[in-house]
Amino acid sequence: MLIYTGVIVGLSQWHFSPASVQPPVVNLVPFWGLGQSLSAGGLAVLINIVGNIIAFMPIGFLLPLWHRLGRQGRNVALIGSGISTTIEALRWIQGQRVTDVDDVMLNTFGAVLGYLVFWVLTSRIFRSINNNRSENII
Repeated sequence: MLIYTGVIVGLSQWHFSPASVQPPVVNLVPFWGLGQSLSAGGLAVLINIVGNIIAFMPIGFLLPLWHRLGRQGRNVALIGSGISTTIEALRWIQGQRVTDVDDVMLNTFGAVLGYLVFWVLTSRIFRSINNNRSENII
């Protein structure tokens, strides 16, 4: 879990394209950046939105396995949001690219989605185990 978080923080600080050489921008208005991006359209927008969500899904999935605090959805959302906010703060401090509250929202959604996948899978596994136990008793 800690290694994955370190990788995410490290990768988020890299410049992947010439567009990232622009002067730093800070967006603290929820949904403003998403609205601007969606109105511009293009594959890069889809990659950005889906990428922000997918990047944090493993956090939501791994956190319940790593620590008991991660077994509650609220805690997963808070921790995912905290990690994402830390990443955005580092970008702002370093004057890199765009610091965007929308990224925090998408990352948090990704962590919660990962937690929901974990919850569904573990519920089915435990249900299957319980069904097998009850069949063996009879």
